[in-house]
Amino acid sequence: MGTDTAPILWTALGWTRLEDLGGGKTRVYFRETYEVFNPLMRALLEKRVHDFISEGNDKLIEAGLVRALKKLHERRQ
Repeated sequence: MGTDTAPILWTALGWTRLEDLGGGKTRVYFRETYEVFNPLMRALLEKRVHDFISEGNDKLIEAGLVRALKKLHERRQ
């Protein structure tokens, strides 16, 4: 008896790097990659999917950092 699995159609990776600038300031680097393996699907979907997952990334990252810093400051008090 074999195992049925769905084929992997794409991969997406993202990572964040924080750089302490001193004086209570931090620079945030964010990078993401997205690859569609099937050439036809790539032509049809890659730009649309990239635009969708990229929309609002800056705001989402900023909001996440603000929430995390708020909780950190609350714990320190």
